[in-house]
Amino acid sequence: MGTKQLGSSSSPGSSHFVFFSSAGVSFKAEGNPQTTPEEMYVDAIYVWAGTNSGTRQFKHAIYGTGGSLLASADTFHNFGTGAQWTHSEFSSLAHFLSGQHIVAAVFCTTNLELYGNGSGSGRSMKEHNGTSFPSPWSTDTDVGSEGDMAWYLTYFPKATITSIPSTPVALGQSFTVVGQSFSAGVVSVSVNGVNCPTFSVVDDTHLSVTLPSGASSGPVVVVTNAGTATSGSALQVGSIYADDGSAFAAVTVYADDGTAWGTAQVWVDDGTAWHQIA
Repeated sequence: MGTKQLGSSSSPGSSHFVFFSSAGVSFKAEGNPQTTPEEMYVDAIYVWAGTNSGTRQFKHAIYGTGGSLLASADTFHNFGTGAQWTHSEFSSLAHFLSGQHIVAAVFCTTNLELYGNGSGSGRSMKEHNGTSFPSPWSTDTDVGSEGDMAWYLTYFPKATITSIPSTPVALGQSFTVVGQSFSAGVVSVSVNGVNCPTFSVVDDTHLSVTLPSGASSGPVVVVTNAGTATSGSALQVGSIYADDGSAFAAVTVYADDGTAWGTAQVWVDDGTAWHQIA
């Protein structure tokens, strides 16, 4: 997957608390606040919950500790009797900066049991009853003695590039970009501003890219659903390079066609096809 977790990663056991709301009346409860450890792009939210009987509907959201709605899963889902990790996936990744204070919220239109971490310190369980889902909830009532709701998020860290090839890459050849959060979804890849339409995500940390005609030496930029990543060095493209004793530099190849000297095309065989490199 390539995602990380924020919050509790295991079920809290049998400790739980029960709230009820009348038919057609909205219900909201929220858990203990968390501080984001890094810049993140949240793809799903999980809450340990169940019902007293039958199938119920719920949806999840993320709030700032000041009461502002930061991200919401707009679709209601069904869940059944008994404790379970209920979850919602966001249609687009929710972006948060490092050090933000956030809290998970669960809505339910009917009876709901929330399973928490017991009666330990730091209790912040809250509920809200009303005829709609106001934003923000300004009339929360602190329940206090019921314990913290158990929840966690799964997220992608901000996309980064950690390495690109250190040797020149010929036009038409494939090269590998190493980084993180590519499995969040890659939107585009470019080299020195030239779009690379052919690429594939190998896994969360590896991206295979084919260098298109017209590309020139320059930085690699990968645009993902988890942010934009730029290489710290330039990719060397489409020339013959020689070491002058201090660094690699491009060289020009000349050939005599019988009447005059002119620049020559140079091709190499990579084992499957010929590629022009100069």
